[in-house]
Amino acid sequence: MLFLCFSIFVLPINSLYNINKINTILVAIFYVLLIFGLYKIISKINFENKHIVFGTLFVLIIVGVILRVSTDYIMKTVPESDFATPHAVYNLKNSGIFDAKAFSGDLSSYQIYYSMFPAWFPYMKVISFVYDVFGVNILYIKIFNWILYALTCIVLYLAGKNSFSKKSGILAVLLFTFLPSHIIYSNITTPDHLSIFLISLWLLIWSKQVQYSEENNYKKLLFISILNIVCVCLINLFKPLSIFSVLVFICMEILCFRDMFVSANNKKEFVLKRLIYSFCFILFCAFSIKIENKVLNTVVENNINTKVVDSTGLYMLWGYSVNETGKYDSSVADRIYIDILNKNNKDTVKTIDEINNVAKQQFKANLKYLPKILLRKFYIAYYNEQGMFVWGNYSGNSDYDTSISQKYNEYFLYIANGYIFMLFVMCFMTLIKQLGKDKINKMVFASSLIIIGYTCILIFGGVQPRYKALIFGPICFLAGSSIEYRKENKDENISCNSML
Repeated sequence: MLFLCFSIFVLPINSLYNINKINTILVAIFYVLLIFGLYKIISKINFENKHIVFGTLFVLIIVGVILRVSTDYIMKTVPESDFATPHAVYNLKNSGIFDAKAFSGDLSSYQIYYSMFPAWFPYMKVISFVYDVFGVNILYIKIFNWILYALTCIVLYLAGKNSFSKKSGILAVLLFTFLPSHIIYSNITTPDHLSIFLISLWLLIWSKQVQYSEENNYKKLLFISILNIVCVCLINLFKPLSIFSVLVFICMEILCFRDMFVSANNKKEFVLKRLIYSFCFILFCAFSIKIENKVLNTVVENNINTKVVDSTGLYMLWGYSVNETGKYDSSVADRIYIDILNKNNKDTVKTIDEINNVAKQQFKANLKYLPKILLRKFYIAYYNEQGMFVWGNYSGNSDYDTSISQKYNEYFLYIANGYIFMLFVMCFMTLIKQLGKDKINKMVFASSLIIIGYTCILIFGGVQPRYKALIFGPICFLAGSSIEYRKENKDENISCNSML
């Protein structure tokens, strides 16, 4: 019933794009049946034996790495567009640090790029470090991505185990391992892979923070809260999600406070402790992020000799363009952004100020199209995986790229779209199960909050299918708990019947 309802919601959206919806849904149904079958097998395995757990995780990770290496061998992916910039910069530098003096003429565009997107600068330094240690070879960066995949699997398992059960953790790893979009995306050099790992690690930290919070163990809670802030700062280093992170904490703290207040023996003492804890956490988190942003901007500006600017207006310009697609529009970038940049003699500060005004005017002018734009944005973000294939299908050889595209593009779309479809069906199953419970599972709430919150961020600016990769971890975590809930409810019913 849930699957049919979700299909009814998706089908009208699907008609906006040239994707065979029937094939996609059939593939999704196949995936659902397959996952349920695999879970039946998993449910019969005794995961109380640590050797079995280790062996299962090891096999899944190895299979996942083989899939990703094989995909890279077939597609021969090389960096393009944003992904190529850090490599180009490395080839232009004269020493171990980024040297602005190495730029001349048109090469100043790289300075402009990092001034608007400073979060790419730390990743450029990561690439530089790998190249300095191991040599200049794109394969080393891909190996780094595969290592991050393995670490993400371990973190997802631990998060699932702490929040639900070992079987739920294994299922989350299983879903992440065979995620088609991530398989092809893992061969692309992007800071998103670090973000995927860090956001998944954030989930694990939250699971421990909830545990210590419920135990009223303020010593361990203090320690894990510091780890939480460190993780948030690391996430913010590669993706500017600081405000979003603080909002997640506030919402989680409200939920924890509500549930724990009822059972507290000394309510006055409890309220005082929680208020002090919450205030200190938010203050310290905000202060740490502020210092981090200041240091990052200073380092970037010292290295590129150009002031770092806020590019929010630029994202809005792309995301609410007159073509009503809601995604990055090269015509907007070429026609408006480049014109304004050249008019201001490549002064990024003046350019961004002018772009902010243009973006506001454009937003007001297209306000009547807003529902349509937002709907298309949501669809592009979550139900059109072609963008993943396009980036993965770039080898620098146009004839080879065309051949690969003709062979695999259509099949990839069916498989990848169907898989994403299935994951969200499983996520909805988890949420539906929560509706009948007196007490909300805090980790279900946390993962849902991350997914929903990040979705709101996506539809605010220019959107691409690859942007959702950051929350692959929370999606697989939430989907992995769906069948576990089913089992828990079944066990509860059995227990009640036995009592009767």
